[in-house]
Order: sequence, then C-alpha cells, then structure tokens
Amino acid sequence: MKDIAFDIGTREIVMKNNDFATTANPSVQNGGIILMSKGANPRVPWKGIGLLPGIIEAASTVLTYDMNRWKAQVINDGATLAKWSAKVSSKGVADFKTDINYL
Repeated sequence: MKDIAFDIGTREIVMKNNDFATTANPSVQNGGIILMSKGANPRVPWKGIGLLPGIIEAASTVLTYDMNRWKAQVINDGATLAKWSAKVSSKGVADFKTDINYL
C-alpha cells in the first residue's frame, strides 16, 4: 500500500525533488495522525483522538479510554493490527508503546 509520506513530528507532507515523497508502509504515520489529530467534536471525533499533555497527565482511566478509542479508529481506518500498552516506572512515568500495521 503506497501513500504520501507525512512527517508526524513537523506535521508536514514530506517533499523530495520538488514532489510529494511516498512511502510503501504508511502504518506508523497513519496511526500517529489519528493519535495526535483533534476531531471536530472533542467528545466523539470522527478521526483523531487529540492525545494532548492534559490527557497524558489525567487519570489512567481517561488515558485507557482514549487509547482504546485510538485502537478502534485505526481498525476502522483499515489497519490489520492495532495494539497499545503502557508501563509505569517506579517514578510514576508512563512509557507508551503502540504497534500498528496497515499491510
């Protein structure tokens, strides 16, 4: 599956030789876009859960709800695999991992 390459960090389409760059595996960028984008309706967005620092600092039940919403959205978007996990260190810092595949 080919797609236009998107840099999640800069939130820009990647350019190469004055043209859009493409990627053969858009899994990470598609999952990242849905994770970081805000939908038009913050309570029930169509695409994007808008994971923000305020949510990250919230109770674990809020984060679990939003990450499960992310998982459902990427599966509905066509992903064949979507998983997430969080491991909390002894200092109370959460380390998040996502595994996503659209292929």
